[in-house]
Amino acid sequence: MSRRKSRNNSRLFKRIAMKKIMTLKDALIHDLKGLYDSERKLKKHLQRHHKTVYSKDLRNALTSYLANAEIRINKLQWTFQYLGEKFAATYNPSISAILKDNEEMVKKTISEELRDAVLTGCVQRALHYNISVYGTCRAFARELRMHEIEEILKEILSLEKGMDHQLSRLAMKEINDDAYAAELKSR
Repeated sequence: MSRRKSRNNSRLFKRIAMKKIMTLKDALIHDLKGLYDSERKLKKHLQRHHKTVYSKDLRNALTSYLANAEIRINKLQWTFQYLGEKFAATYNPSISAILKDNEEMVKKTISEELRDAVLTGCVQRALHYNISVYGTCRAFARELRMHEIEEILKEILSLEKGMDHQLSRLAMKEINDDAYAAELKSR
């Protein structure tokens, strides 16, 4: 990351951190803006890697998830409109750190099969983060009696959990076995 970009991210984070969260609605908006940043960053991360995936099943799963990314992003934009907020991402240091670590791990892998296993785990870490924040936002929306937002978040949460479940099945059924088999061959 260039110094300028790092400084800009630091300034942006400070500006965001200065805004006080005074209400449950403020917390909801803050988390939704963080999720908006997370969805955009995860989409970019997957676009960079999904074409290099060795497993056809994993590539198909990631392609499907990428196709749904715009749906999730549009649903988040709708929530901002409903709340009367400008839809803008809040710099999300958590997802940035997860994806940076993922990037480094993927780059360090030496075989295609192992890269698939590592990438699967990396994507699941990002999904688990998103699932926890979507769940929190849904609970906030429920408490605030914002039923339309609660339903939208429930739909997105279902998509995220579905992808996580699909990746777990692929990892246990195929991907981890292939990575281990490739490791044994190279010994």
